[in-house]
This record gives sequence, C-alpha cells and structure tokens, in this order.
Amino acid sequence: MTSAHLSVINNFMSSLSASSNDLYLLDKQEDIAEHLIKALDKANYRIYIFSRCLNPIFFNNESVLDAVSVTARRSRRSDIKILVEQPQRIVDVNHKLLKLSQRLPSKIAIQRITTEPQDDYEFVIIDNDKIWLQHKQDTYTGFTNYAARPEVKRFEVVFNDLWKNSLEDPRLRRLSL
Repeated sequence: MTSAHLSVINNFMSSLSASSNDLYLLDKQEDIAEHLIKALDKANYRIYIFSRCLNPIFFNNESVLDAVSVTARRSRRSDIKILVEQPQRIVDVNHKLLKLSQRLPSKIAIQRITTEPQDDYEFVIIDNDKIWLQHKQDTYTGFTNYAARPEVKRFEVVFNDLWKNSLEDPRLRRLSL
C-alpha cells in the first residue's frame, strides 16, 4: 500500500478517498458491513477470507451467504477459501458460512490457522483486484478498495502462507450419520 493510501486511511473517514475513486475509508460498523457485501457481490470466481471468528455482525447474514453461494456455483474454477482462528466460536453460533461450506465442500474450504499473523487485521480478497479490510476485530475501521491489484498481490502472499500452514479442524467438517 502506498504511503498516500496509508495517510488517508489513518484519517478513518467513512467516505470515498481523495486519492482514488475506488478506495472507501470505513469508520462505522454499518459501513464495514455494507462494503463487505458490495465487494462480495462483485466476485466472479475467487473469495479468500481471513477472519479470527467470522464475526457474525459482518459474515453471518443472508446477503453474505448469497454472494458467496453465487460465486461458488458460478464456475468450475470458483475458489473460495476461509481461514479462521477460533473455530469453536463459529460452531457455537451455527454460522451460515460454515453450513454453506459443509454443503459445498468441493467449492468452499474452511480451515483453522496454526500460525499467528503478524498484524491484527481481517481481510477478504475478491478475484484479483478487490480487497476489504477491517483493522482490528473489535474496532470498526478499515477500507475497501475495488481496484487494488497491487494490494491484493501482497495480501495474497499473506493468505497463502497462512493457508499453507493451516489445518482442517474436525469441528468445521460435516458430521455424517
């Protein structure tokens, strides 16, 4: 991310950035939720989610579920991966994305991270050019960039490293009867 982007992001204004028509700075829970849905709705084939617990405020609703489901079913090359740190919290809330991943295991993979990321943020990579980021799990600041090819490449490296070291968690698998 450029220093211009960082300085604008640090102002935490929920508005269109002065430096880009595709960068939205978010500082309210409603804005973060709205832009997550907007970004997911634009997905064509790939969604990578890194979240500590798939915060139900943002991820456990019908709009997110529909966007992920449409992307998963759109094409054979659809690629949806979800990394979480706290699988038990997802199971406890009977999370909709967990249920969807259990119904579409060949399209949606969900795993538990085993290495702690360096930074305290959560993010979603959409296709090759969109990113949604929440700075900290318990704060409502972040950004969405709908034309973020360079940022996506950097975050994709982080995601792929975490994925490579992640594990399937029995709590996240569908139980066969």
